[in-house]
Amino acid sequence: MVLGQSLLYHQWTGGAFGVTVKPLVDLFEASAGTPTQAERAGVAELVGAQHVEMSRRRISLKRSGMGITLDGIAKGYIVDRMAEAMTRRGVLSFLVNAGGDIRASGHKEDGGPWTVGVRDPSNPNAFLDVVSLTDEAVASSGNYEKDYEHLFATTRDGANPGNVCVRAGSAMAADVLATALFVMAPAAVRRLAGSTPGCEYFVVDGQGGSVSSPDWTSARDQVVEHA
Repeated sequence: MVLGQSLLYHQWTGGAFGVTVKPLVDLFEASAGTPTQAERAGVAELVGAQHVEMSRRRISLKRSGMGITLDGIAKGYIVDRMAEAMTRRGVLSFLVNAGGDIRASGHKEDGGPWTVGVRDPSNPNAFLDVVSLTDEAVASSGNYEKDYEHLFATTRDGANPGNVCVRAGSAMAADVLATALFVMAPAAVRRLAGSTPGCEYFVVDGQGGSVSSPDWTSARDQVVEHA
């Protein structure tokens, strides 16, 4: 299911999100994050969803040396399954936080909404904004994490942002979209977010400036309980 959804997200994001980047992941890890252009070109032919064939019982990779990583989607999927498990057992109010992939249901003990801070990429201990959650999910992708297994900004025009925060109906969707929007050009970010019902985004550039989708609602006046 997760791989199938990954391939659909690959199409939906115009290739910005992909799971066949494992050869590139391995290359970055082997070179401590600084591969040469020649090395990157050498593994480029091993990356591409068009080289994946999937049926109900079999997954085939057409080229020798290919690999799949689900780092950009699996955590969100797991968070959603945890939320579903609690809901089935009658837990109506909860917040699941798996390393920044967050899904909330109901409200806090005092009756208020759950609140999540959007990190400042130049100061991870500070928040640039706060988002409230009620039966929603939020996920972030940021260069302050230095996570080579998650972000490969090879398609974006210009410098990458410092942080991208996405609020969506599921943690899996938020996880995928935060990753995809991070590596997309600004115009493509607006198009994708605008065509995704229930998706809101907050983008922080490397200098601390920010831009958000028209429907992004700040909750700066509320106390941050989780981040």
